[in-house]
Amino acid sequence: MLGELPVFGLYLDARIRHQKGMTETQMPDGTHTPEEAADAIRRACGVESRADLDHNDDAAAMFRRIVSDFGNWKRRAERAGALSAMGDNCEISPAADSHHGRVAL
Repeated sequence: MLGELPVFGLYLDARIRHQKGMTETQMPDGTHTPEEAADAIRRACGVESRADLDHNDDAAAMFRRIVSDFGNWKRRAERAGALSAMGDNCEISPAADSHHGRVAL
C-alpha cells in the first residue's frame, strides 16, 4: 500500500517542506508515519476510505495524480542519489498498488 512505503513518507516530508518554505530542520525526513501518509492521501482525494476511490471518479483521478507525482519525485531523487538506501522496497505503480480492484492507500 502506498501509505506504508517509507519512501512515500519522505515524499510527503519533501512536498510539505517545498510548499511551506520549510527547512529539513523544521520538517525532518521521517516525520510522516504510515497512518499520517494514508490520512494525507484520503484528505487530498476527498474520501473517507479507500473503498470510496472505487466509486468516485474525481477521487480516483486525484489518487492517480498523487501516484504519478510521487513516481516523478522518486525518479528524480534516485537520479540524485538521495534514495539509494531505500533499496527496491519503494517501487510503486497504480496497478501494483491495488488489491482486488480496490485502490490501496
